[in-house]
Amino acid sequence: ARKRSGTDRPDICLKIAKYHFTKKKWKKQAKALECATAMGQYKYDPNILFSLIKTYLKIAKYKKAEGLFDRFLQVKDRLPAAVRKKKVCEMYSIFAQTKEQIFYREQEDDPEADNLPLLEKAIDYWGRYQSYCGADPKSKKAVNALKKLNPENDDQKVGIEIVRRALQAPLR
Repeated sequence: ARKRSGTDRPDICLKIAKYHFTKKKWKKQAKALECATAMGQYKYDPNILFSLIKTYLKIAKYKKAEGLFDRFLQVKDRLPAAVRKKKVCEMYSIFAQTKEQIFYREQEDDPEADNLPLLEKAIDYWGRYQSYCGADPKSKKAVNALKKLNPENDDQKVGIEIVRRALQAPLR
């Protein structure tokens, strides 16, 4: 058997990731993409990083996805302008929706818990989305969803009002 050099490894990992994508084996795809982005030419490839972020989100590895998103934002300029805007907007939207879902789930599980930081993070992502992508029905829908929240106490009421104002500011 022929011994492969270290430079072949990222390419092989990427091929394995593509295979697992076709089989919808997200955890194995994530492992292969981690291997591909660990070194070499794909470490700062925005398309590969984008795929890995989406895969992390599919398998509920939110912290890893957020950490990788920072690296993606640093190298996003390597993408053509039209593709860049589409992918960055998609990521902001996905992260905002994910934080909202976690907030609602935790709020449902324990209404007394302080889940305001999650809501603030969702709002932050929606704000980034609006400033980078412009206001659209999706971000307006998020603002309307916030209006429907029923605070349990005064702290939550104040927090929701702060977030609501922050979200509406770009729309005015």
